[in-house]
Amino acid sequence: MADTINGIVSLFLMMAVGFALYKAGWIDAKGEALLVKLALKIAVPCALFTNAVAYLGDGLSVENPLCFLLPVLTIALSLALALALVRLCRVEANRRGLTASVFSMSNTIIIGLPVCTSIFGEAGIPFVILYYAANTVLFWTIGAGMIAADGGERIRLNLKSLRRVFSPALLGFLLGLFFVLTGLGVPKAVAKAVSAIGQMNTPICMILVGASIAKLGFREMFRFGRAGVLAMLGRAVLSPLIVLAVCLLTGLNGTPARVYLLMSAMPAMNQSVLVAKNSGADDLLAARLLSATALIMLVAVPLLVTLANAVL
Repeated sequence: MADTINGIVSLFLMMAVGFALYKAGWIDAKGEALLVKLALKIAVPCALFTNAVAYLGDGLSVENPLCFLLPVLTIALSLALALALVRLCRVEANRRGLTASVFSMSNTIIIGLPVCTSIFGEAGIPFVILYYAANTVLFWTIGAGMIAADGGERIRLNLKSLRRVFSPALLGFLLGLFFVLTGLGVPKAVAKAVSAIGQMNTPICMILVGASIAKLGFREMFRFGRAGVLAMLGRAVLSPLIVLAVCLLTGLNGTPARVYLLMSAMPAMNQSVLVAKNSGADDLLAARLLSATALIMLVAVPLLVTLANAVL
């Protein structure tokens, strides 16, 4: 639990740097645009490539096919529920994609991996990676497109939409997966350089979040409206309940079920802020939700661990 708290505190410290830089006038509109491009087109793809090679390359000794299917199934069910609720609750049209994305998709590696390894040890890593793979592919194929639609981009089935699906981030992950499946080795110098560039991902994301909060002001940070409340409810309550229900119905229990339950309650994805900024969607709402879901996780994790140990 100490590792979890330290990880969250480190994120807030990086946000504080972004806050200070904005207040000092070091980050303006042009600076924000540069950081967004640097993260989305360079740092995030490098990070996903490195994670794919590092974690998937170790081999996944998972025998139960449910362990592979459950992450995709539960995230898809959560997304379907989110899309229904944003209409039922009359969420503003320009916030629906972001709300549904935060509702159903979580921060799997930056926060999820250290949280689960601190609780379950190395035995939990294979299941974190399975959830990460499903979460990553669904975000960069569906989630990012929905957020872009909030910013006014129309989603059509054409060559342009296919290019958006195969974003630099997803291509980085798929390239890493290619090296894993083919058994090709990544030259050490290349791997070291790509890893170092990928490590910029988290600081850049958090600095941008801090700058967005500085632009917004603390008084407005927790004023979400219906969109924010629904996204928070999905992240902390409804998505974990879906995982719990599917695990109980399918009979999946033990470490994989407990890991998936925790992963479903992790904070919002850092990249949701980047995509929102890049596409003209509501990046301030994205920054608010990223901060708030990280705070709520401090309460949610102990409760979910207790629940998982009791029923799974």
